[in-house]
Amino acid sequence: MEAIDGIIYINLDHCTERKKEIEKEFSRLNIPPKKIHRLSGVYDQLNGTRGCLLSHMMALQLAIKKKWQSVLICEDDIFFTCDGKVLEQKLNEFISFANGMWDVFLLTGSFIEKEKTNHQNILKINRSWNAGAYLVNGNYLEKLFACFTFGYEIAKNHLFYMQSERLRCSTDQLWQVLQKEDLWYGAFPRLTLQRLGDSHINISSKPFDHFGSIIFIDQGNSQNRFSILDNISVDVNKVATLKTPQAAIEKAISLNTTSALIIYDHITLEKSQKRLDEEIRHLKAWLGEDWDLYLLDHFEGALDDCEHLYYQKIKKLDAASLFAIKDRFYPTLLNHLKNGKTISSFRVEPHHKIYCAKPDKTTVTM
Repeated sequence: MEAIDGIIYINLDHCTERKKEIEKEFSRLNIPPKKIHRLSGVYDQLNGTRGCLLSHMMALQLAIKKKWQSVLICEDDIFFTCDGKVLEQKLNEFISFANGMWDVFLLTGSFIEKEKTNHQNILKINRSWNAGAYLVNGNYLEKLFACFTFGYEIAKNHLFYMQSERLRCSTDQLWQVLQKEDLWYGAFPRLTLQRLGDSHINISSKPFDHFGSIIFIDQGNSQNRFSILDNISVDVNKVATLKTPQAAIEKAISLNTTSALIIYDHITLEKSQKRLDEEIRHLKAWLGEDWDLYLLDHFEGALDDCEHLYYQKIKKLDAASLFAIKDRFYPTLLNHLKNGKTISSFRVEPHHKIYCAKPDKTTVTM
């Protein structure tokens, strides 16, 4: 790994299983142990954003102290999507491409605003989320540290996570200012992704808060509907009940929400809120806003593997009783339903981004 002077992975002391998993990854990649440095992360039970921010600041401080010319900073819940030879090849390709003119190279992330470069596997990044794995140029360490310090000065007096989140104090929100003006790049396809597991930043599990509206489809099971509402943590002002899928999509459009969760009132929630929250958080960390439909209930239709270890791409829709839909996909599905067709008869095209999680047996417990 000539392109990297050092690798720092952030790991909370009590997360021993995560430590084993990430070290197993480094071993699989044949990374020299002398390049790997564990950083004991800051555990802030009430404000994980602040703890995460401090941990990344400490990682940057360590790299500055060691005077590294390049450092890879990783969180302990990542896994690499390639082997060691391919990783080294990709890093060398980037270093050659950038020719010294770079600040940060993101190995993962939700690349919200990006531009193509003259290299098919390298994107110019203008806005992204996710600080799971990123390579920093030694000349840029101080500037990135100052950026995080600015956020910490705001977050240090916040008791709770949501206070810091509302003021955009997380690492991947703070650095978006720098991405607009400096030389940030990203790997395509991504070289690392996140494992499913508990978040130590947001300690609550409220999966339905991820969506702008929640719409039940009334199939005459009002008692079950009320039971579901009793068992989930949700703002009731976000909930509506309609008779048909078509009416549900029309309602979502009228509410002008960026996403909606559609629930048939006959279903039984087989997955825990914690499990659902993990799925949705990691889906968003992986894809950002770049998805169309996500099925949260158990699915046994036609599936394809995709670049993420824990998700599958759906090739043919079967029954869908609990699903999330993105606003960009509202018109497509609505046009189909207007012709009197069912969701299960929708023709999935290759460009559609429709996903579900793999069965629970693939989940890694952290």
